[in-house]
Amino acid sequence: MIGVRTTAPDVAELTGGVAVLPIGAVEQHGAHLPIATDAILVDAFVANAVETVGAGRVWLLPTITYGKSTEHDGFVGTVSLSATTLSALIHDVAVSVAASGLRGLLLVTAHGGNPEVLGIASRDLRSELGLVVRTVHVPSLALDGLTPGPDDGWDVHGGHYETSVMLALHPELVRMNLAAADGERWADLVAADSTSIGSWFTRDVSATGIIGDPRHASAEWGKAAFAAQSAALAAILETLIGAVA
Repeated sequence: MIGVRTTAPDVAELTGGVAVLPIGAVEQHGAHLPIATDAILVDAFVANAVETVGAGRVWLLPTITYGKSTEHDGFVGTVSLSATTLSALIHDVAVSVAASGLRGLLLVTAHGGNPEVLGIASRDLRSELGLVVRTVHVPSLALDGLTPGPDDGWDVHGGHYETSVMLALHPELVRMNLAAADGERWADLVAADSTSIGSWFTRDVSATGIIGDPRHASAEWGKAAFAAQSAALAAILETLIGAVA
């Protein structure tokens, strides 16, 4: 795999090609999931996608572990970057990617607070550097007909989806004995005031920090979700590689 444990000549062989930048988050995920859940998930999805398309065809950059997590303000364990700081980090990495001769950049995140920042950054990077930039929020990718969990419609944070995928990938990090449902009022919040939903905070609807129901999460469901969304991410990466060729 061409990452940061390889040599400059290896990267030089990718001139005109694509780099992949994973972006995570460090934030509370209730009592049952680790605070680095989003970073752990994005690393796994990206590693699988890169292996699928061919590890020698892209430059896999180190993950930006922190993200835009201000929606979780007030909960212990949350470490957030401002939109300005995250954008600046992405910008500076992209400048170096372009200087190394690559033409494409895939920004991948598993955290729902990052996509708005990534979208703005991607257009600015194309304007300034001429890079072909794509952004992906992995949890939004299709699940290929997989039956939704019991919290369908309000599985936003630490619910069935994240807990199941973590059980599939790192069961030793999940404390299912502490899993509890919370945040069902999320669905009411969206229905009542969809025009201003961008200003919500987790504390508006949840006392525990969870928005979802992780109690019936399963490794089997998580494995199927991981397979479907990893394949979708690999297809997006393949398309980007073709677009800059």
